[in-house]
Amino acid sequence: VGQYILSPARVLTPEEELTVPVLPDWYIIPKEVKRICEHAKVTTDTVQPMRNFLLRGPAGTGKTEGAKAVASGLHLPYRCLTCSANTEVFDLLGQILPDVDGKRTALERQYPSFQDIMLDPASAYEKLTGTYDENITEDQVYKQLIDTIFDEMHEYYASKTSQQHFRYVDTPLVEAIRNGYLIEIQEPTVIANPGVLVGLNSLMDRCNSVFLPNGETVQRHPDMVIVVTTNNDYAGCKPLNQSVISRMSV
Repeated sequence: VGQYILSPARVLTPEEELTVPVLPDWYIIPKEVKRICEHAKVTTDTVQPMRNFLLRGPAGTGKTEGAKAVASGLHLPYRCLTCSANTEVFDLLGQILPDVDGKRTALERQYPSFQDIMLDPASAYEKLTGTYDENITEDQVYKQLIDTIFDEMHEYYASKTSQQHFRYVDTPLVEAIRNGYLIEIQEPTVIANPGVLVGLNSLMDRCNSVFLPNGETVQRHPDMVIVVTTNNDYAGCKPLNQSVISRMSV
């Protein structure tokens, strides 16, 4: 665990540290996992560091646990993306979605919690209205809270135009590309269109960049590792495109 850190000077944020897998005590590290970590570490300063790995085998042989163990050995945050028959390139690289504000949750002010209202209705009422009334009841404060939030939301939407806005949504893969995480791509052989993964070829090549649907070009972080895990010859599985297999380091 943590014996194959790719960039010794790199410091993960507390949030990233929480997503570095912790191996259970019962887990016996397979030789394949150790070999992948060794290859990734020893080739780090070479012209073409090994960062793309393919694990194949029957269900239950520990491919996903192996991917997590690799992340643990490299001390990288772990991300996962599971493929299905309908997976398309935009499912891997993100998509442009309408920016629907109907589910707005970020309010401008800090409001008293229900516990605040129960413990001290007068102070909660003062926080909402600026007026301290020691005779105010919990029910009156609850009603004032609802009215205040309603007024804020009404003002917010009244100031917005009716023009539709769109935003780009990152996938776990793009998050891993940007920040240098390990991403496990599960079961790509079930994708109905075997050419979908070919859309990632530029990411796996030496140029190490990919074009996103929003027009942005993302450079692959030097620590970013791709582990593809797939079954062998199961019903519904299709052969991986040879151009994808040729880009796997091991």
